[in-house]
Amino acid sequence: MTVDPAVAGRAIRLPILKGGVETWQDVIVLSACADKTNGHWACVTHPGARFAHNFDKDTHINDSKVHELVWVCHEHGPEQP
Repeated sequence: MTVDPAVAGRAIRLPILKGGVETWQDVIVLSACADKTNGHWACVTHPGARFAHNFDKDTHINDSKVHELVWVCHEHGPEQP
């Protein structure tokens, strides 16, 4: 298993929920902010894999695959973990 953080400045494609509607958007990963409680984890390597809880994230990455994780801050958007 390999788990890497998303790199700031990199363009990624993620499902973004706005107004109750989920749409796929190309976004730029931002530098990390201090708030790691108001958001959720997502796996860039596996589109659509986002996790409401750390347990879900840990279960997803506990395999023999490669994963690139991003923290999706509810205020700022995707950023480095």
